[in-house]
Amino acid sequence: MKEHDLQKTPPNVYRFIGQQLPLLLGWAVGSVTFGLLQRQYKNDQQRGLGDQFIGWGAIDGIIAASGMAGMHKNARLLAADKIEPIKHDKDARQFEQVVWVNTVLDIGYILAGKSLVQRNPGNTYRRGMGWGILIQGGFLFLWDLLLALLIRRYRHDNLASS
Repeated sequence: MKEHDLQKTPPNVYRFIGQQLPLLLGWAVGSVTFGLLQRQYKNDQQRGLGDQFIGWGAIDGIIAASGMAGMHKNARLLAADKIEPIKHDKDARQFEQVVWVNTVLDIGYILAGKSLVQRNPGNTYRRGMGWGILIQGGFLFLWDLLLALLIRRYRHDNLASS
């Protein structure tokens, strides 16, 4: 088969993003599970940590599941030529911008969690909550930073050349 006979699959940022979201969903399931286990202890710090893991895990799970469904739908629409290339590129740029904003917000979560730990030396439940926020914010910072860098690279490698 000659090179010109091969058809290049057009870039599909929706599919690419959808392929990244199962990691967030896995983190969400693990967070809720870990949180439920921590709630079994009588130690207030573990219970505070557990409550934060359950709450953040539930929200991350909703974001990941709905994001996967939306991206899967848009990937099908793009493949069926029902989304214009200009909208595809605009959606990719907007998604990248949202993830960069989230990365900055994650730093705020980390600082808020650290503050809660430091300002409540006598309240172990609140210290546990602070550790939960700090850990969840730390994961989300790494996740969002990596996702922003990946989507930027994908956009520049695939969309700019198409």
